[in-house]
Amino acid sequence: MNMNRNMDKLPKISSIWPSIRALNIWTLKQKIKDRTLLGAHTFKLFQRIDIIKWNDPESIIVNTAMLSIYSRKVKCNPNVRFKSDLHQAKDRFIKMHGKVEKTTGDMVSHSFVLAFMQCLEVVFAHSAEVGVGPLVCDPVFMRDDTNTVRTVNNSSFHDYSGNSDGKGSWALEGGVTVADYGIVAGVGTSSPTGYDYDMESLIAHGTGSGQLFYGATSVSGATVAGSNVDMTVVRLLGNSSGGSVTIREIGLKVRLWYNPTTRYHYMIARDSVNQDVDNGETAVILYTLRTTV
Repeated sequence: MNMNRNMDKLPKISSIWPSIRALNIWTLKQKIKDRTLLGAHTFKLFQRIDIIKWNDPESIIVNTAMLSIYSRKVKCNPNVRFKSDLHQAKDRFIKMHGKVEKTTGDMVSHSFVLAFMQCLEVVFAHSAEVGVGPLVCDPVFMRDDTNTVRTVNNSSFHDYSGNSDGKGSWALEGGVTVADYGIVAGVGTSSPTGYDYDMESLIAHGTGSGQLFYGATSVSGATVAGSNVDMTVVRLLGNSSGGSVTIREIGLKVRLWYNPTTRYHYMIARDSVNQDVDNGETAVILYTLRTTV
């Protein structure tokens, strides 16, 4: 009797098949490493790639609606305990308009690089007292994605009213067709290092051979779910190139304005991956920043 009850709790083959499809030697080795060698951490970064096969792959409306579900800013009700209604809404939508062909599932990211910590240094390394002069931190020397060292301080957060393309803050929400910042993907195979300043080989935006169509990057509102506090960054990359494209690296890049006409980009995270996106499919790339109480 107990055995039968346990069997009822086992997942159905249909629900785990996408995860099985996504398994390859590289992904399997990494999952084993994450489970056996790494302990629990208070602050973590996860990355995930879902490959969606749409019933109507040419439907821009479907892809846009999918993105809005992934990136919806959920407001947490402190009087209600809930389990990630974002994921539940996503699953319902996919069943209506297509299917998850394969998924890596949430995988531990190992990719925060030097620029991420330097961003925090710029944010925190200054005072905010009245009458002590400009609110700037000590100069931080950051390497942008052109391999040029720039001097950054807190004045970079000021709103440049003459700039119609963005503010001075560390922006992640790159728009549709914009591959300069936000979530980015590439074909480089070198292992990430703490000194990485750009993707090894970026996949260009477009519909030509070897290209992917970049949707907008969206950042969700921070939410509390049980003992976790999560914030998710998501981007859809559609393949209309006529052939398969293999994503071998993904990353996070921020845009920083220095003045109304000058902007630079800094990579704050980079991960090695290995996922094929066939023609007519959409790769949904998610990064989740999580703190655990």
